[in-house]
Amino acid sequence: MAKRKKKKQSNNGVWIGMGISGAITSIIVIALAMSAGSDPADSQSGKITQASLALQVLDTSSLPVLGEGPTASGSLDELLSLINESAYLLRAGGYAEEKEAKAREIIEALHGAAASDFPANLLDSKIPPKRFESSELRNDLEALGKAISTRIDEHNEMDEFEGAQAIAVSYLKLGEQVFDKNKRLKPRQRGLAMMRAALSKLRRINQLRFESGDIDTDLRDKTFESIALWNEAIGDFEKVWNSKLKVIEAVKNVNTADIILVANEDEDISFRAFATLRLGYAYYERGDEANRAAITGAIESLKSDADPLVATAAKEADSIEREEYHELRK
Repeated sequence: MAKRKKKKQSNNGVWIGMGISGAITSIIVIALAMSAGSDPADSQSGKITQASLALQVLDTSSLPVLGEGPTASGSLDELLSLINESAYLLRAGGYAEEKEAKAREIIEALHGAAASDFPANLLDSKIPPKRFESSELRNDLEALGKAISTRIDEHNEMDEFEGAQAIAVSYLKLGEQVFDKNKRLKPRQRGLAMMRAALSKLRRINQLRFESGDIDTDLRDKTFESIALWNEAIGDFEKVWNSKLKVIEAVKNVNTADIILVANEDEDISFRAFATLRLGYAYYERGDEANRAAITGAIESLKSDADPLVATAAKEADSIEREEYHELRK
C-alpha cells in the first residue's frame, strides 16, 4: 500500500510537471499569436518629404506668349457636349464631308471655350464623389485631343500654318484653364497633359514653317526656346506631383502613414482631397487591424476638416463598402 501510494505520488508529480510545462507552452503560443495579430500600424516611409508637401505653383502668366489667344465666345460645356455627340462620327462611320463639317464645328467651339472664362470646378462637378475620375469625362477629353491633333495635321499638310497655330494656341489656353479652374487632382492633371500636347504641336508647326521658308532660323529658334521654357516649368511641377502619386496611388505595399500625412498636411488642397478619398480604398487593401484603425481615425477626423472638398472626400471615403470598393477599382 505504501509502495502503491508512493508510486501514486510519483505519478502525480509527473502529471503536475506536465501540466506546468503545458501551461507555459500555451502561454508562449498565445503570446506569439497575440504579438502576430497586433503588429503596429505603418510608420512614415520618408518618401513624402516636407518639401513635397509644400504648395507647388505653376505660374503660366510669367511664361512667354506663344501666339495670340482666341477672341470668340463659348463655353467648355458646349465643347464637351459637341464632342460627346460627335464621338461615333469622328471615330467610325460617316461621310468625309460630314466629318469635315463636324471637325470645323469642334474647332470653333474650342476657340470659344479657350477664350471664355469658364466657371471654377466645372470638371470637378462632373466626377462621381467616390471616384477619382469620370470615365465619360476622360473619354470626351481624349476624343477632343484626337480631333484637335487630326485637324492640326490637316492644316499642316496644306501649309495652312496660321490655322494650325491658332488651334494649338487655343488648346494650350484651354489646358491652362482646366488646370487652374479645378481643384480635384485628375482634371488638373488633364490640364497639364493638354498643355504638353499643345506645346508639342506648336513645336512641330514652327519646324514646318521654317522648312517651308515661312519663318527664318532666328524666329524658329526663339519660338523653340519659349516652348522649352514652358515644358521645363511644367516638368518641374510634375516632378513633385509624380513623386507623391507613386506613394499615394500604390496598391501593393500601401503605406497608410504616408497617405494620412498627405491628407492632413499637404498644402495643396487637390492632394489633400485625393489622399483623403484614397484612404477609403486603402482600408480594403490593408487587412491588419492596426492600419485599419489608423485609417478609420484619420477619416473620422478629416470629416470635420475646414476645407469642404476634404471634408466631403472623407465622408465619401467613410461610406465605401467592400463590394463597392471592387466596383470602384474597375
